[in-house]
Amino acid sequence: MLFEEDKEKLAVIIDANSMIHRAYHATLYAVNTETNKYESILNYFKENNIKPNNATKLFLTWILYILNTNQIDYFVACWDSKEQTSRSQLNTEYKANRSRMAPELAIQIDDCRKIIEMCGGVNVWIPGIEADDIGGSISTFFNENNIKTILYSSDKDWTQLVDNDTSVVLIKNGGVKNWIKLTNENFMELSGYECLKPKQVMEFKMLFGDTSDNYKGPLGEKMAKTLLSQYGNIDNIYSHLEELKPAIQTKIKQFCNDEMENGMTCREFAYFMAHIFTTVENIDKNIDSYFKKPVDMFELQNFINDNKFSGFDKYIKKIK
Repeated sequence: MLFEEDKEKLAVIIDANSMIHRAYHATLYAVNTETNKYESILNYFKENNIKPNNATKLFLTWILYILNTNQIDYFVACWDSKEQTSRSQLNTEYKANRSRMAPELAIQIDDCRKIIEMCGGVNVWIPGIEADDIGGSISTFFNENNIKTILYSSDKDWTQLVDNDTSVVLIKNGGVKNWIKLTNENFMELSGYECLKPKQVMEFKMLFGDTSDNYKGPLGEKMAKTLLSQYGNIDNIYSHLEELKPAIQTKIKQFCNDEMENGMTCREFAYFMAHIFTTVENIDKNIDSYFKKPVDMFELQNFINDNKFSGFDKYIKKIK
């Protein structure tokens, strides 16, 4: 694929699984005009024998917004697979606190993947590999080919990837006006990690833990941030143990000893598999295969009509 030499190439990568989960739960309840009370929208679908499409509608809204706010050269949607992940094989407690995907959301996945295809994108999933690992690896792949990336997710794990070539948009509740675009310049101000740099995010998760992934770290939030701010990383903290209070020394020693005994499993949990995309067989590694195609306006309009969606004319007119 040929580009003008002076045109900066851009790849947009979305964490599709995190987005459809947020879309589903953000639209799960609505006001019943007859009772004037919030009720599950699933009751409406069931009573009228309609296939649930609440996540699909909001997901489509977000995808069209993303298309209309970026000059996209490459467009990739990353998905989880059904198979057990490598992290779950390392630790059976990994994400054990998360409930299974609601069947009313699961039946919307195919339509959401169809949306990506109609909008010119490519769906990617790898058996046993999580969507955020795939996205992180693809972002690295694009960056190594001199292509800047914007990553969209409702999960903060991708924030570790922010640098001069990669920005991350955090999808928040309350509409696109509340989305936060993180860059190297505004990371400390807007990320919520305060004194930490992007590359320290996963070191922080190792020390503090991550309740969403169901694993604990040895330190509290404030202490983890303080030590990383002062020493930079866990290895350097360990090298300066004598400067720390005895209680903190004990916790760090135990943590590092456990890591060595377990083959650094915590690092494997916290950090992305940076090159999984280029090492897995049967995955198309031709960069032009991920070039964004034109939106299929005919199929998209039929899809909107078939689902009886309204309010999309303003997005359709702006499509680039």
